[in-house]
Amino acid sequence: MRTPDFRMRVGFAAAAMAVTLIACTDVNPAGPQGPEADIEPRMLINGEDDFGHLGTAAIMTYDPSRPVPDRWRSFCSGALVHKRVVQTAGHCIQFLQADLEAGRTTAAWVSFQHHPHAHFNGDPTVDDPALAGWYEIASLRSNPDNPDWIALRQAPPEEVLEVWGRFHDSGAIVLNKAVRDIRPMTMAARPGRVAQLLEKERCGADNANRDRDRDRDRDRGGHGCRLLIVSYGLREFPPTTVPALQARHSGLVRYKGLDRLFISTFDDPPGSEFGANCFGDSGAPLILLKPNGKDRTIVAISSSPAHPFGAPCATGALQYRVDTESHVRFINGVIRSVEDDDRDRRSDRGR
Repeated sequence: MRTPDFRMRVGFAAAAMAVTLIACTDVNPAGPQGPEADIEPRMLINGEDDFGHLGTAAIMTYDPSRPVPDRWRSFCSGALVHKRVVQTAGHCIQFLQADLEAGRTTAAWVSFQHHPHAHFNGDPTVDDPALAGWYEIASLRSNPDNPDWIALRQAPPEEVLEVWGRFHDSGAIVLNKAVRDIRPMTMAARPGRVAQLLEKERCGADNANRDRDRDRDRDRGGHGCRLLIVSYGLREFPPTTVPALQARHSGLVRYKGLDRLFISTFDDPPGSEFGANCFGDSGAPLILLKPNGKDRTIVAISSSPAHPFGAPCATGALQYRVDTESHVRFINGVIRSVEDDDRDRRSDRGR
């Protein structure tokens, strides 16, 4: 879908994205538990519900101007990388901050539930996110090396094209309290580590050898290079329900290439083995899988379409590497500041 208005097109490109992806039984072994057990699993476009990646975060925003059932929405996705830190895309942080300052959003919380709205017990008039088991946000932080996405979406096309694919699109949310019952996800946040891992899994194999390597891997019980995205993005595009159903889901994406800042992936049509990024997926973790289908580590953050003016959900995607020096410096700095804050809190309680 294309639109003649440039600002709307850039808005599509810079907005939060969603996943329509394929599922693998060996990466979602766990079924729903407790209140989620009554939720009927539904197949996604190239994907399915994910009950295993508990550290994936839904960044929920509240808009009182919307109809009651649609006031709380999943704005972006993220990953718990420390008991009080959620890693996400930098543009998510910038847009969320702008919406809060302008009053377009009056509250923002984080949920780790498979289906965040299910924990309101089906009562759309319950507005207290704490009762739903969500986590209050203490602060929003964007990588200082990231460009101003608010200005970028208003820029002339030639300026957008000049910088597209050269930004450090990472951010973090600091939670007010620690997440005690979910283990933080591991990530390859060491300079150059992502390239090493992708090479080990032959993600950069040339086309002539890729089919041969894939057949050999299957003979050995493995699958070669496999990249999984887990997110709370839209389950279909365009959505057909109000509010759109945004439960945690996952699926494989097809590796395309690697450069200094990004892993690029293809967008594949419904029914194919692989899936595509779409709206609501920004900030979601891109996970490199082991040959046995188990998680290896987070290698990238879902960032943006490969081309800013292409059709939504059909232009390929850029996934920001977590091993860039900029991101390693940024996320480690956030974690250190949170740990310093925790020590100060304990010291104050001991006085």
